[in-house]
Amino acid sequence: MTKDEQIKNDIVDQLEAAGLSKTADINIDVANGAVTLYGMVDVLAEKWMAGELARQVSGVTGVDNSLTVAMDRPVTDAQIYAAVEERFRRHPLLDLHDIEIGVHDGVVYLEGNVASLAQANTALESAAKVYGVKNVVNHLKIGAPDLVRDEATLVNNIETALAHNTVVNPGTIRVETENNKVRLSGYVKNPGQAEVVERIVSQVPGVGEIENNLTCDEIQ
Repeated sequence: MTKDEQIKNDIVDQLEAAGLSKTADINIDVANGAVTLYGMVDVLAEKWMAGELARQVSGVTGVDNSLTVAMDRPVTDAQIYAAVEERFRRHPLLDLHDIEIGVHDGVVYLEGNVASLAQANTALESAAKVYGVKNVVNHLKIGAPDLVRDEATLVNNIETALAHNTVVNPGTIRVETENNKVRLSGYVKNPGQAEVVERIVSQVPGVGEIENNLTCDEIQ
C-alpha cells in the first residue's frame, strides 16, 4: 500500500467514525499527500467537518475541499433566516439581541458582538447546519464594544479557567496574549486534552483568536 493509499483509507475511517459516510456522497483523491474532496453533502456543516477531519490525518499536506452542498428542494432566503434564527433562539449560549442575521442568495451574514470566541464559533456552526445555507460569513466581534481588558488580566482569567478543570494539568501550559489573540504552548497528554484546553480558553470573555501550539506527550 502506498502512502497516498494509506492516507485515503485513514480519511475514509475518520469519515465513517463521524457518520458522514452514511449521510454524504464524498469522493477522495490523494496525490503526494494533497487531498481533494468532491461530491455532495446535505448541509454546509458536513462539508466543513469533512475538510477538518481530512486535515487531521497524518501525512496530509493540504486539502482542496470541493464538496458541494446538495439542494434537493428549493429554499428561500426567508426560510433560511427563520431556521437560523430558531436555532439561535434555542441555543443556551446564544442571545439573539447580540447577533444580527442577514441572508442573501443562501449566504448567511452574522454581525454584532458576542462575549467569547466559543459563542462566535457556536453561531457559525449552528448557521452552517441549516438546510440551504451555501456559506456563512462571520463578522461577529468578540467582547462588548466598551470592553477594555489588559493583557495580564486576560492571561489571569484564562489561567483561572484552566485551573478549575479536572482533565488537564494547567502547570504544563503556557499562556501568552497579544490584543485578543491567545497563544498556547506546553504539553498535554493527548490530542483530546489539547482540544479540551482550546475549548476552555475559547469560553473566556475577550478571547478572539487562539493559536494552539500544544505538544502531546504520552509519557507525562
